[in-house]
Amino acid sequence: MTFINSVRGDSNKITLKKHDPPSPELLITDQDCISMAFLDTETTGIDWANDKIIEIAIKVVKVESTSGKILSIEGSYESFNDPEEDISTEITLLTGIDNKMVDGESVDWDAVDRLLDKADIIIAHNAGFDRAFVDRHSS
Repeated sequence: MTFINSVRGDSNKITLKKHDPPSPELLITDQDCISMAFLDTETTGIDWANDKIIEIAIKVVKVESTSGKILSIEGSYESFNDPEEDISTEITLLTGIDNKMVDGESVDWDAVDRLLDKADIIIAHNAGFDRAFVDRHSS
């Protein structure tokens, strides 16, 4: 059995690399299964203290510890969020998100918290960035 070790974007393509399962001594838990939350945010900029989330996506999956095999999807949440300020052209070009897409939209932070509470571990491409933004709103 193999599992996906990395995902990398290259010219609008995604490259998946398969690797052998981890050896038992490298596992982070002795549980048969763990729940992993994959988190991604899009924001109005990179300053977590002043910029705002304009989109959030979370997917929680149950993974078999010994093989890395995804057993089930435990929940997911996606939402745009109106930052109550104009999204810059630069951010729209970077994210594909414009003012019309977020107008009147908001994140249900209770739903986010319920989903993240299901996870043993939270994974994000740039975890320090995403966490700083989410921690401002999540309990």
